[in-house]
Amino acid sequence: MRNAFLIHLPQWAWILVPDYSVMLVISMAIGCWVISGKARSDGWTRGRALLILVPALVVAMAGAKIGYLLQYDPRSIYTRPLDSLLVAGGYSLFGAMVAVALFGLLCIHPTNLSLGLFADATGYGLMLMLCLIRFGCFMSGCNYGSVTSLPWGLRFPAGSPAFNRHVALGLISPDVSWSLPVHPTQLYESALGLGLFWLARDLWPRRKFNGQLYIIVCVIYTVFRFFLELVRDDAGGIAFGPLTFAQVTCLALLALLALGYWNAVRWKLLFSPPRLVRAREERKASS
Repeated sequence: MRNAFLIHLPQWAWILVPDYSVMLVISMAIGCWVISGKARSDGWTRGRALLILVPALVVAMAGAKIGYLLQYDPRSIYTRPLDSLLVAGGYSLFGAMVAVALFGLLCIHPTNLSLGLFADATGYGLMLMLCLIRFGCFMSGCNYGSVTSLPWGLRFPAGSPAFNRHVALGLISPDVSWSLPVHPTQLYESALGLGLFWLARDLWPRRKFNGQLYIIVCVIYTVFRFFLELVRDDAGGIAFGPLTFAQVTCLALLALLALGYWNAVRWKLLFSPPRLVRAREERKASS
């Protein structure tokens, strides 16, 4: 089995190694730039897109924190809400997705801007952000997988979350240097994010309606995440019988995404054809 951290650096040199927090900031900056750039292809200016993305990002961070607290410490949301939102801790991607969706419905849909375009541009950038953030998780050792004998299983060093859990379960001695080999679930998600980013890049000019790309990438991610939970070992928190909190959230989101797709195809209440599609239709009509 390979070790996750084979390079031994001086203490000061670890400052240069990106961890979760650093990759989170980098991903938000790159994500906002990518999303605003994609929105320009349908008539938005980058400035207008950023004016929407900045508050959306704040809402997403709050939703990500609330989603994490709902899974691990729901009582703190109403007993000490401000402290819970501001203290360091984990974040939930699903919480961010729900918060941004609500932000779009409440703040963008009432305007003359396309909610579907906002969703597509967000889904495009979100997958790249997922790739970067999960790599940061890998560097920090969080979101690790269960013990495995597969050849690509990775060991984490003493003091890492995986190591501490294995010690707590009595699987290893606290005197050893490495954890047992585990599934690198962070890298699984990071690779998926990169793959979905390239898929979104290919699908962008071929969308039939605004919102289609967002629905496609979110469905793929949600299905993947449901099964990824089977090999994650850090889930914990609230469970619903044999299903984890994340798996129940996946099922709920799949139902909402199916409803959104049906709504877009049948009624076109919240979505409109992308400018590229409209241009192609106009050329066909005039020829």
